[in-house]
Amino acid sequence: MPEKQVSPQIKINEREWVEKPLLDQLEKLGWKIVDLDRQQTPAESFRESFDETVLLPELRDALRKINDWIDEDQIDEAISKITRFQTNDLLTNNEQVLQRLREGTSVSQNRRTGDKSPTVNYVDFKHPERNSFLAVCQLKLRVIGTDRNIYPDIVLFLNGLPVGVIECKSPKVNESIAEAIDQLLRYSEQRGEKGEESNRELFYYNQLLVATSRDKAKIGTITAPNEKFYFNWKDAFPMDVSDLEQEYGSASNQHRLVAGVFAHENLLSLIRTFTFFTTNDRGETIKILARYQQFRAVKQAVN
Repeated sequence: MPEKQVSPQIKINEREWVEKPLLDQLEKLGWKIVDLDRQQTPAESFRESFDETVLLPELRDALRKINDWIDEDQIDEAISKITRFQTNDLLTNNEQVLQRLREGTSVSQNRRTGDKSPTVNYVDFKHPERNSFLAVCQLKLRVIGTDRNIYPDIVLFLNGLPVGVIECKSPKVNESIAEAIDQLLRYSEQRGEKGEESNRELFYYNQLLVATSRDKAKIGTITAPNEKFYFNWKDAFPMDVSDLEQEYGSASNQHRLVAGVFAHENLLSLIRTFTFFTTNDRGETIKILARYQQFRAVKQAVN
């Protein structure tokens, strides 16, 4: 559906036409928004330094809320199990985090009941309201081992863990989606330029990557090497396109993707049920996310 006529006061640029409307839509979907500038301090994004990729206070609070029996030293243990890695391999660590998100971890004992090896959950999939959903715009992150920094446009945190990264581009940019994807590849250190414009650790936790210029918006995973492997999310299920028009005055590809993917229940379902690792015909490990038709069909069948 085409955009309505643009008011002359609205600038067709990355910030006003793409990034700000996306943040506004996330806020209406129940996300807490932290909109930063280049002069930010770590405390503004719940961190002690720009080296940190996990918002530890958010993670700690979520663990308390989801696991109401847990003690503080056990919270420390659970945090350690999802933030420490035995390797610096991106896919190995990414798969490990997905497993932790889905299955949780365990500690030696529930000290209130005496039960042995109780499960500690990082996400409450059954009760979305018990999770923390936070979007940080222009999060400052140190390029490891340097004095340089990167500023991903929007980082999406689930319980303090950076599960999504969105790169916005002005529609005036040539090949805007390809350019956004190239930026994501640089940030995740997958273009061969080691350490020059990257923070690989941010992407250990990543479950979704989005490239958008509003009229065009595509979603992919950490193993998608180019635009060919990113796809439109054309459906706002469970919302209708008419709902988007009424709510936002637009049903652009960006509006549909944000509604269909980042509504809390949808995001939790995508992480829990509709994402998996497999091997392609060349023996390479790849991460696959269901397309919108598959997601909608399964949800409707269950309903």
